[in-house]
Amino acid sequence: MRCRDYQTGDWAAIQELWDLTGLGKSLRGDSETVIQRTLAQGGRFLILEEASGGPMVGSVWLTQDGRRFNLHHLVALELVGLYLASAQNGGQPSTGPFHETHPPLLPALLPERPDHS
Repeated sequence: MRCRDYQTGDWAAIQELWDLTGLGKSLRGDSETVIQRTLAQGGRFLILEEASGGPMVGSVWLTQDGRRFNLHHLVALELVGLYLASAQNGGQPSTGPFHETHPPLLPALLPERPDHS
C-alpha cells in the first residue's frame, strides 16, 4: 500500500472510487476545480493505492476554514468490502477471490457486530 498526495489527473479515478462506494453524488458539487481550490486554501487530499502507480483503493479529503480541519469523503475499498461482505454473510468474515488476494488490512476499525441470535 502507498499513501500519496492528490495529483492533477487523479479526478477520473476518484470519481470511479466515489461512485463505487456511494460517495459520488452530483448534488454535492464536488469537482476537480473544487478540489484544487480547497488545496490552494490549505486543504489536503490523500490517495491510497495498492502499490506505487497501482489501483486507487482509498481517499480522504481534508479542508480547512482557517480555524479547523474538516474531514470529507473518507473511503477505503477494503473497509467497504469487509463491511458489506460481513453484513451479507450474517456478520461472518467473507471468503472469495477478492479476500484471497486482499487479506484484511484494517479489521480493527470495523465495529463489532452484536450477536442477535
